[in-house]
Amino acid sequence: MAFLFKENGFYDEKRFIISRKFLAEWCVHPLVKPLYVSGTGYIPEAVHHGVNRQEGVPGYLMLYCVSGCGIVELDSAKIPIQEKSVFCISPNTAYRLYADAETPWTLLWVHFDGTDVPLLPLNTDHPILIK
Repeated sequence: MAFLFKENGFYDEKRFIISRKFLAEWCVHPLVKPLYVSGTGYIPEAVHHGVNRQEGVPGYLMLYCVSGCGIVELDSAKIPIQEKSVFCISPNTAYRLYADAETPWTLLWVHFDGTDVPLLPLNTDHPILIK
């Protein structure tokens, strides 16, 4: 089955990505190296939104579902992501994620990494509901 989703280009979508060249120089600085953001974005009411990363991405990906819902697939597990929940994907982990067809999510996302990230209480097994 083909993965027929749109990755970006949504109305009112916002994204900020630091170039790999700049990031390579920047992330070795002693003040930045412990924890740094490499990209962030906002995708509102993302009808047909989907991303397929067979190799994963370098660094962590944290998703916050503002409203609506969607699915994150890791290996063969389909993990439902609901409104007001946070989910984190580890570096170099293959994943697919997509908005629900009837209630598409509004999503905030951030890519981050650093030497101190393993010290953070991140859970990459299931979403955390923010109350």
